[in-house]
Amino acid sequence: MPWISNVDRSHIVDMIETRWRPSWKNAIESPSFIEEFGSTLIGEIEAVASSIANDLETLIEDEHTHTLIHNDLNPGNVLIHNNEDVYFIDWEEARYGSLFFDIPLRCAHMRQVEIYREALSSQGYDIPQNQFEKYFSSASRYLGIRYMSWNLGVWQHSPQAKNDLKKYMKMVTEPLFS
Repeated sequence: MPWISNVDRSHIVDMIETRWRPSWKNAIESPSFIEEFGSTLIGEIEAVASSIANDLETLIEDEHTHTLIHNDLNPGNVLIHNNEDVYFIDWEEARYGSLFFDIPLRCAHMRQVEIYREALSSQGYDIPQNQFEKYFSSASRYLGIRYMSWNLGVWQHSPQAKNDLKKYMKMVTEPLFS
């Protein structure tokens, strides 16, 4: 699809280096951040961030899972009308890439992941369980880092940002499949 950007290694590296890393460096220099989240967690997240581009290589190369993805699915970009009609808005981050880059933010529990996998299978995307778990975990870690960047500078001023930051840190360090 030449008319849309791909989620490729350069996209992943660019997101880590230009969006996440500057905010992360500022946050970990703050004593209150270290006191709140701990140095152990900081080390774990840095280890994942330094290897995530390599970890995602297989997922990026598996064209069987590639489709148009929103690439910024969050509650603010999903509108529901009359409890029936669902609309996705704000497509400026849309890309062509693995469907796994949209899944983890929508699945907080194992049952939701299983339902999603079953739905994919019913549509011809029969992904073996071990491969699905590997892809889901890698994408979850990446998305945790990506979404963390928006909360790193405001977590002290917003309880919601602090809760979101904790959720994203957990995605990085404790994905549903590990």
